[in-house]
Amino acid sequence: MPQGIDEDRPYTIPFPRVVEELVEILGALLTATVASVGETRRLKMWIDGQESTSSRRQQVLRFALQVAMILVDRYDREVAQSWFQGLNRHLQDEVPALLLRDLNAPDKHGFLDVVEVEKRILSAARNFAER
Repeated sequence: MPQGIDEDRPYTIPFPRVVEELVEILGALLTATVASVGETRRLKMWIDGQESTSSRRQQVLRFALQVAMILVDRYDREVAQSWFQGLNRHLQDEVPALLLRDLNAPDKHGFLDVVEVEKRILSAARNFAER
């Protein structure tokens, strides 16, 4: 796998920049899906700093950017978008974007659930990028 990225970067940059970069890679609609928001204009509000969101949602989007960066480092935006939207055999035929979307509900997933899902997704992304 190419080593040209800093996987920790999404956790060190301001949240508006995280959203902006994720939109650049995944597009607004897919980013909104991952964020579990119904409107892409909410993303613009986060990018512009006009609105804040929960720490859980911020964590999910930072993680999504980490995964997207891994995929784009090896492939391109289109492949990353397809990977996030496709059934993934390494995730028991789940769709990564929908798994991430569901993590935004703190009443549905505890911290350990989030960690386990993130580990599965990260492993699947790295596996894909190493092909």
